[in-house]
Amino acid sequence: MTILNIDRSVAAILEAARQGEFISYGDVAKANGFEWSFTMNHLMPKHLDMILAKADAQGWPLITANVVNKQNIGSGKLEEQSLSGFVSCARRLGYEVGDSDRQVFLEEQQRETFAFAKKYDGGVQ
Repeated sequence: MTILNIDRSVAAILEAARQGEFISYGDVAKANGFEWSFTMNHLMPKHLDMILAKADAQGWPLITANVVNKQNIGSGKLEEQSLSGFVSCARRLGYEVGDSDRQVFLEEQQRETFAFAKKYDGGVQ
């Protein structure tokens, strides 16, 4: 069991995307009632993997593509370690992402997340 709530995190990610914005890891933690910390830094990757599994199971885009470091909130850029983690999880879910296509795949998922968030009504799609 995790102390981070998937539904709260999903709501925060989609609300930011609905507004055309990326969201920071710290803001995902805050949506769950926590400040960003060393502990959150270690819990977040598994939490994001669980969100991706939910998104994939529901036929959504991979919405955690829009969760970035605070300094990249304007650009949506993922640092190398984060991009590798995102792509690794996508591959585990069955997405075929070539090593040279990782950035293109990320940007595609980001665009799809923005579009999805604008029409998402909170129910299962």
